[in-house]
Amino acid sequence: MLKNGSKTGLAILVIATVGGAMALLAGAGLPDRFDTIFWAWFVSCLAGEVLWIQTPTRNGTISMALAIDLAALIALHPSQSLVIVAASALLASIYPHRRPLKRALFNAAQSTLAAGAALLVVRLLTPVDSTVAILDQYTNWPGLFAGGIAFFAVNSGLVAMAIALDTSRSIWMTWRDNFGYAFELATTAAQISLAGFLLIAYQQMGPMAVLAVLPVLGVLWWSSARESALKAIRVDIDRPTAETEGHEDDLRRAG
Repeated sequence: MLKNGSKTGLAILVIATVGGAMALLAGAGLPDRFDTIFWAWFVSCLAGEVLWIQTPTRNGTISMALAIDLAALIALHPSQSLVIVAASALLASIYPHRRPLKRALFNAAQSTLAAGAALLVVRLLTPVDSTVAILDQYTNWPGLFAGGIAFFAVNSGLVAMAIALDTSRSIWMTWRDNFGYAFELATTAAQISLAGFLLIAYQQMGPMAVLAVLPVLGVLWWSSARESALKAIRVDIDRPTAETEGHEDDLRRAG
């Protein structure tokens, strides 16, 4: 059961996150068109959100949407990309994940804020005197990786804060146990790289490239889910139960 301070802190975090996301979406404005390109990116982002895995502690989840979300932020106008990120996260949280409305809103909001942070970093690292569209800067791999890292940091950080308040643990330990292990960090780097190659393919193939990347995300999802499940089993094995602790106490007293 949550203490009053933790409950208040969690409520403040949810309200602040949702409020910040709504302000960001309002600032970006409504999409000016809902064409084939918009729906191709939306379907792909939604598929990435549907492909989720539980973290090793079983307190949080990780989606496979980072690569497509990051690429959408660069390929589309913010009025389109931010709506796609927010709507796909919200829809996937409601169905098929069937999360409570409060948690669904928080998930959509923290994804939106993470997208906003990534977009800011990418634009800051794009040459201001460039005469070409930001999409043509896909060869700026440092900027792409910096944006991806910003997305991951804000996304996982907000979730870690929520879990920490819910479980009364430190934010750092919570983040490390849920998102900071080697395989998850490697998978995140792979998704950021995939975003760059997706942008290159999108320029050559159009919306079909956005849909063609989904099998690759499926492989990343399968391998990540397997590793997370194995790590969870190792955590359970290493964690002493109340029964084994009692046996150890009996042995110490007998000795």
